[in-house]
Amino acid sequence: MIVRKGDIDRSVYIILVGSAKVLKSSGRSELVFGRLEAGDIFGEISLLRKGGRTFDVKAEIQTIVISITAKHINSLPVNIQSKMKSQFLKIMLGRFEDINRKYTELLSKNTFE
Repeated sequence: MIVRKGDIDRSVYIILVGSAKVLKSSGRSELVFGRLEAGDIFGEISLLRKGGRTFDVKAEIQTIVISITAKHINSLPVNIQSKMKSQFLKIMLGRFEDINRKYTELLSKNTFE
């Protein structure tokens, strides 16, 4: 497990090698919300909102990630911090749009009469 839901950790992660799944676990069952591959970034929500992790992220194969802490980001020049936060917001917006699209597709398949 790379991160667990609820963990308090102000870091963002980049997958360098391998892949991982984004999931919510309940007992022995896992509901997979998405997959991450080399080059993908995750953890930006916890970094920006200063809260616990929203999902579990579990490596599917041997995976190498780099962790960038809030302390590291805050030590960068302000213009670089701003660019990074802007990129994190773009990533979050893209995920929100993806969830919205999937939700709309699900609703269209389950029309109620």
